[in-house]
Amino acid sequence: HILAEAERLFEDEKYWDTLQQLEPMIPRAEGPIRARAKMLLAQVYMKNPLWKKRAESLLQSLVEENPRDVAALLLLADLYRSNRLPTRAKSTYRRVLEIQRKHEEARRALAFLEQQEETAPPASGFAALFKKR
Repeated sequence: HILAEAERLFEDEKYWDTLQQLEPMIPRAEGPIRARAKMLLAQVYMKNPLWKKRAESLLQSLVEENPRDVAALLLLADLYRSNRLPTRAKSTYRRVLEIQRKHEEARRALAFLEQQEETAPPASGFAALFKKR
């Protein structure tokens, strides 16, 4: 019941209210309900630029619990891509494709990142030391 309410609040873009529903619920939840709640909470965290690390940590914990969780891997890869971490994003998209070889969204995102890498001018000198990965 709480999770359904949190999902409705998220759809209505009431992220703070969603957060208030999920954070106390997750420690008590189990199994697939817990995984769904953690996934939704990660999505809420991703809405706030200051909480991106929280989202990453939560998604990584989901992947540790279930290494074949395509939805969590895909969201984690999207998070890396939005944070301009192309190496991590590509690696995570490849993990999705190892699980689901024909996953179109992962395939397109990976192709886009690889194309960007090919067309980007190489970093040199001092700038190369601080290149984001």
